[in-house]
Amino acid sequence: MPRTGLEPARPQSHSQISVIEQQQLQARLQRYATEVTPVTQQLWNMNATIQFQISVPAQSTQQWVSLEASSARAKRRVQLWLEYLFWLAHANLGDAGQDLARLVVFSDQTVLCSGVTSNQAREYLSVWFKLWQHGQTTPVVLPAALLFKAAEKGKQLEWQPDEQGRPQIKDWDSLLKDWQDDGRFAGFSVLDNEASQQHRDWQFILQQQDATALLAQACQQYAYDLYGPIFQYQQLIKE
Repeated sequence: MPRTGLEPARPQSHSQISVIEQQQLQARLQRYATEVTPVTQQLWNMNATIQFQISVPAQSTQQWVSLEASSARAKRRVQLWLEYLFWLAHANLGDAGQDLARLVVFSDQTVLCSGVTSNQAREYLSVWFKLWQHGQTTPVVLPAALLFKAAEKGKQLEWQPDEQGRPQIKDWDSLLKDWQDDGRFAGFSVLDNEASQQHRDWQFILQQQDATALLAQACQQYAYDLYGPIFQYQQLIKE
């Protein structure tokens, strides 16, 4: 039968869609760099006893650019932030380094981290390390998927001082609503929702403990110091 140009299009295979998506990512990459930045593995000493294996650019560069076929979900953006801090700390530039930029072209958004010095990066990492140490002895309920969820909606967490003058999450009720979400109206299983107390890992870790009280405690102690800097120095690039 002759083709008229009006026949229904044939469905594309997953492999064809994947190739098209990759081409689109490559086209977006060209706005920032001709190619992704080659990386290498290095060891970085947090202190005299703790050592991390981290990824850093293979050669000195002002802008480290990557492609990521997945979406810019909250957890991935926080992981990107930590990668950026490790790079700055490893560079060991003292009060310089704010001109170094870490950029990732995700499938749905482009995310940029910049403006932090090497000394600041060390300070920020020390808080994350303190959180890690705390978590070795007792559960610390502070999921990145929950605390950075506002960023997925293009919003920021707002802060207000407590009685001691320390910044605390202003819209606590909204955060708590997401944490206590039972998944009734979600399009996927709540057991897979890392921002909810119903997630299978939190169910296993917390069991009979008061999940809301533990979240409140962790937020009061760590939320601003960990997430305040991310909202300040990480941004979405409009394309």
